[in-house]
Amino acid sequence: MPVYVNDNGTLRECDDGVYVNDNGTLRTITTIYVNDNSTLRTIHVSRLNDPDMSVSTTGTDAGNVVANIHSDGTYTTFDDGVEESSGTWLNYGAAGDYEIFVTGTGDDPGNTDEWIALDTDPAWQISAPADGTNQFNGTFTIRDIATETTYSSGSVSLSATRFGV
Repeated sequence: MPVYVNDNGTLRECDDGVYVNDNGTLRTITTIYVNDNSTLRTIHVSRLNDPDMSVSTTGTDAGNVVANIHSDGTYTTFDDGVEESSGTWLNYGAAGDYEIFVTGTGDDPGNTDEWIALDTDPAWQISAPADGTNQFNGTFTIRDIATETTYSSGSVSLSATRFGV
């Protein structure tokens, strides 16, 4: 369930977590309570955001595309070494509490079809062939290692095309 804030009449989604300033210390809020007609109800803040796992490159000098999930709670995708997207996947907790499973079809980007701890900075990479396309399409699931509860899932799309060489 997303959390929203009224920003001077504009409703904005808090997609990087919810925080409070506690006397100069920024603290993450993991549980919010609301008064629902005199009944105290709990609203849980999402532990994880879905990382962007899609990137492609095309051209005469196309090289490779990479999707990384970092142990500091961030993710990045790269097109020939240039950052294409980045963000935060972990709102609170430790990366070592989670693992990822990536599966799909196409060319092998590495690190597929097995659970990988997210404190190991896993990456998935596709390189362009001499002429043509290499690609991988699939899904990812992120779960809590201890409880095996799934907290995030989505699609993976990596594609590298070189032509006119």
